[in-house]
Amino acid sequence: MKPEPIDLQNIGKVYHNENEAVCNEENYEDETKEENLCCRQVKRGEVYFADYYYDNGILADKRRPAVIVSNHGINEKAPFVKVVYLTTAPKSNHPAHIKVQCGKPGTALCEKSQTISKSFLENYIGTLTEEEMFQIDRGIQIGYSIKNNVYDYDNEEDSFVKDIANYIQEMDHLLSKLCDLKELDQKARHIDIEQLLGKDVIALGRILPDSGLEAVRAAMVSQADKEQKKIREKLELMIGKR
Repeated sequence: MKPEPIDLQNIGKVYHNENEAVCNEENYEDETKEENLCCRQVKRGEVYFADYYYDNGILADKRRPAVIVSNHGINEKAPFVKVVYLTTAPKSNHPAHIKVQCGKPGTALCEKSQTISKSFLENYIGTLTEEEMFQIDRGIQIGYSIKNNVYDYDNEEDSFVKDIANYIQEMDHLLSKLCDLKELDQKARHIDIEQLLGKDVIALGRILPDSGLEAVRAAMVSQADKEQKKIREKLELMIGKR
């Protein structure tokens, strides 16, 4: 299903939040209200207007669009979510600033993610695409200097698959070569040297004495055996038998 377009035109508009307090009238923690927050179903990639806090912890007098970046387990069971705020204000070309298309172009400030209560989430605006969320994940990883991340893992997995493919290809090549050598070995054991070189050529050119014909055959067999031994040893090393 095509994600709904997101409109950021109402940035700065203040919405009244009836669920802002998590305490009852006697100022005791209201467990029922927190349970209700846990049951509120929101999804990763969804964008809501939400309360925005400055770096010093002071609540701003406006709310901003915020995209939910926390995982499914947190979103389903916890009373809070992790969000990254969006803005339409011009921003520097920073690798943690990710461009998103939300009705009109916006920027996700991935270096400033915050954990907020679900009660701070106001009007639903829309949902970002999978590609936009992938780029936001990368922006968060860059902003927080996270190594061994999902992106790197994907590359590592691709590299592992390629290594396995190369390994199988080499095994197949060695086995094929071994079969060829076995066939050559069988031919060498039954080869007619006189027929191969020509009896008249051997006699006239005195290339080999009669006693050397068997030596030629033996040399060919020996060479085939040596090559087979090398390949067997390499195969055994590859499959961990040595």
